[in-house]
Amino acid sequence: IIFPAGRLLVADVLPADHPQKAILTKYKKDYETKYKEEASTFGGHAYDALLVLAAGVKQAGGLDRAKVRDAIEGTKGLVGTAGTFNFSATDHGGLDIAAFELLTVKDGKFAPAGK
Repeated sequence: IIFPAGRLLVADVLPADHPQKAILTKYKKDYETKYKEEASTFGGHAYDALLVLAAGVKQAGGLDRAKVRDAIEGTKGLVGTAGTFNFSATDHGGLDIAAFELLTVKDGKFAPAGK
């Protein structure tokens, strides 16, 4: 079976130069060290939400709701655990198909398909 999933499941086997490698391995290590359990993609989504909000507040120069919204809608190239976010006034999800990796299970572990 081959299925699309986030790269957190295969962070350790991503190439060193992959744009998400650093954030994924840091998030995974920090989470697992603190909570003594395996990191999940769901926690990564919450982490990304805070990254997006923090970037919007920083860009807006404060907490004005309209300015933060506009700043988030203009955010491009923000690398998170789920992918690289590129928002617009018409795209509030920020991710496209490139955010997914095709995975399979090999020897009882998640692995990139075809590798």
